[in-house]
Amino acid sequence: MVWSLYYKASTAWSPNSMITKFPNADIRNAGKWITYQRPAFLVPSDPLFAKVAEIFYEEQKKLFGESRYYGGDPFHEGGNSKGINITEAASNIYKAMKTNNPNAIWVLQGWSGNPSVALLKGLKHGEALVLDLMACAVLSGVANLHHHSIEKMVSWIITGYGVLYPILADA
Repeated sequence: MVWSLYYKASTAWSPNSMITKFPNADIRNAGKWITYQRPAFLVPSDPLFAKVAEIFYEEQKKLFGESRYYGGDPFHEGGNSKGINITEAASNIYKAMKTNNPNAIWVLQGWSGNPSVALLKGLKHGEALVLDLMACAVLSGVANLHHHSIEKMVSWIITGYGVLYPILADA
């Protein structure tokens, strides 16, 4: 078995303070997730995205070394993507990965209709690896995505998605 490091991808999530720091850049308020403020979203077609991604990947490489796998999903579990071309955003996010590492593979979570067909259309065959988090592509909504850019899919299951289950018994 060959092991490989799996690093964070530069997926356009940015500190909310960037909205005021770079007022001419296309940085969007992504709204809330439940009650938590999401990070801002630096639209990947904005020239600032390529600059920020380059710095991000350079610093990550200095700290942790080289990797081929980069995980992160800018549109996972909602968020405000109104007016954003998802296919173009995916293409630009992957372009930044590939500029950093010509052998880059984008690792995406597969569940509840994620990744979307629109996102995968921005990638070429072999540029993505989908982790099917429900260990059943049919239930997770990714069964029909193989014909897009997915070359490989890993099926596994996250029991309870982080919920701790008590052990109960009748006495």
